[in-house]
Amino acid sequence: MRKIVVALSYVGMIEDAEAPRRRSAGRRDGKRAGGAARSAAGATRIVEAKQARSQATHERLLDALSELLQARSYGEISVADIARAAGLTTGAVYARFGDKRGVAVALIERFLSASFERMDSWGAQERWASATPQEIIDNWTRGAVNFGRMYRPFLRLMLEEPALREQHTTLIDHSSRILADLLRASLARPVDEHFDGDVEFAARAIMERFELQDDDESYARINRLICRITGVPEQATPGAKRGGRKRERA
Repeated sequence: MRKIVVALSYVGMIEDAEAPRRRSAGRRDGKRAGGAARSAAGATRIVEAKQARSQATHERLLDALSELLQARSYGEISVADIARAAGLTTGAVYARFGDKRGVAVALIERFLSASFERMDSWGAQERWASATPQEIIDNWTRGAVNFGRMYRPFLRLMLEEPALREQHTTLIDHSSRILADLLRASLARPVDEHFDGDVEFAARAIMERFELQDDDESYARINRLICRITGVPEQATPGAKRGGRKRERA
């Protein structure tokens, strides 16, 4: 029995002696784990900072091309012009976009994303539920004309650059589909299976023509043509009277 007690006492002494070493090892392991976590967090912050700088450079180059297009045609703008306007080197352009066309494609992608969001927001307004077909056509036409005038440099870029012509068609089709959906919902009469296609085709043809010829009569012409194609009565011109033009007194 004494041997057992002695043996247990000896084991207890060993465990007491080992305890500080285990605690020290645990602290070392904890420090190493904490250091590894801090290193990982630091590496993540470095990567995020680099990505933020890269994205900022990306946007600067797109903004530079956007500003240049306000005064010059796409064909007159070079990679050096874009880099200079952004305050960067031509190497920054080539490294991120490959060439001038790459910058143009990225700029139009950004433009289309914002345009689709704007168009969808316009088409989702609650007021269209109670609007007449004439009111819908009138508002759509005014918006289309204003959009064409405001963003003409981007629209011309899409027409000038072969790689972007498909995006130009996509943009106009998106807008015309919204018009077709709103008109179909507002008309009291049923429409045939060609209605959507007719509206989209008419809107596309009209807007493409408008880009070539923009004058004070553009709005009235677009409005009148869409009304006639869709069979929607035209809104009376303020001050107009039935029976034709007023006769002059003799």
